[in-house]
Amino acid sequence: MKKERERLVVKFNNGRGAILCSGCRMILKIGSEFTPEETQYIRGELNHLPPQYCEQCNNELLKEHPTT
Repeated sequence: MKKERERLVVKFNNGRGAILCSGCRMILKIGSEFTPEETQYIRGELNHLPPQYCEQCNNELLKEHPTT
């Protein structure tokens, strides 16, 4: 994993949005899979959503920051 992010990472390609892993930037979701909150965030109606991680980056985060 490259670096932890503090917010959701969104990328656009020809007007189509995708949510990327906040660690490695792998595509996690495309527009038709977005929750209502994610759609609002992409439209600029929400200021913040927490980062999302792929399984591999999530496992690395858990190793770096284990919960008790």
